[in-house]
Amino acid sequence: FKPGDPDTFYASMWEAERKPWTIRSGGMEGGVHRSRDGGDTWEQLESGLPTGLRGKSDLAVSPADPSRVYVLIEAPGSDGGVYRSDDEGDTWRQITDFQPIRNRPFYYNNLHAHPTDPDTLWGMAEGYWKSTDGGVTWERKFTPHGDNHDLWINPDQPNIHIQANDGGANVSIDGGETWSTQENQPTAELYQVDVSDNFPYRLYAGQQDNSTISVPSYPPHSRPGGHTAHWEAIGGCETGPVVPKPGDPDIVYANCKGRFGLYNMRTGQEEQYYVGFWNIYGITPRTSSTASSARSRSTSRRTARTGSSTPRSTSTSPRTAAAPGGPSRRTSPPSRPRPRWSPATRSRSTSPARSTSRCSTTSRSPPTKRASSGRARTTGPST
Repeated sequence: FKPGDPDTFYASMWEAERKPWTIRSGGMEGGVHRSRDGGDTWEQLESGLPTGLRGKSDLAVSPADPSRVYVLIEAPGSDGGVYRSDDEGDTWRQITDFQPIRNRPFYYNNLHAHPTDPDTLWGMAEGYWKSTDGGVTWERKFTPHGDNHDLWINPDQPNIHIQANDGGANVSIDGGETWSTQENQPTAELYQVDVSDNFPYRLYAGQQDNSTISVPSYPPHSRPGGHTAHWEAIGGCETGPVVPKPGDPDIVYANCKGRFGLYNMRTGQEEQYYVGFWNIYGITPRTSSTASSARSRSTSRRTARTGSSTPRSTSTSPRTAAAPGGPSRRTSPPSRPRPRWSPATRSRSTSPARSTSRCSTTSRSPPTKRASSGRARTTGPST
């Protein structure tokens, strides 16, 4: 809202679709809107803004200049970037199309203004960027973890920042020059949680941009490292999900971006299979029944059966194709997987999130060795 005028609202809207088999960011609808009567009526603001294909946008207003409004908007090519209005949104002009703050806009696209200096902005994506000239030029800053999403600045003491990223939260008391560790408070983004059937039970989940994790509902005994010494990585990776086997919670069915794994907490080893022919998201291991818990099914229109040395898989999930600079559209499955393109950045990615992935496991076993079948592998210590 406009600082000092609670009846004036700004809002941004965009088209988006994300499923295990497709992602679409942007369309011909959406944009920036304004209300001057507390939200009862709205008008779309278009003068100077992209009006064709456009996607996610984020607004920023500084109390130091309430009539100045910034928007970071997703649009093809050089049309995307930071736009500025000095008349409460009536007219706009583009300030920059600086690419690093526009990367993967469906996931990031975050802009924040300083509460006492309207020329100071922060743009957040994989990196963390600061501008002191109203968005014309940008300087790279650093946070304890990449993939930056949000920022809060204390309006009364603007050197105090709380910044959020895929690794959690961190605090600065010097305007973002230095940051606290992320280890001084429990902080994680957990996608799905499952529990074991033993007592005391354990909880299992995948952590955003980190390993999977299993923690006890109640520490069974004390350890020199404290309660966190009971935390364990249990196969798979950040995407999860991870599901303990009924009746034997030391066996965990885990997923990592298309690799379906069986993890043994007693040995620290994990056997992984590719389900289908493509590194994907959205495969969810679930036990088929408690009576026949040795078999599990991984379902996202792809099915794998465990319990034999050779996995079998079928694939019927639709693919998407997107023209450079345009939103992705669902098509019939091609004979070979093709990379997808982000509408604004035109950057290639092979999945709805980062094109590079980390898959962390803990192990007390010998180093990595490949199974003779060539279709399954056993991982040893993580490096």
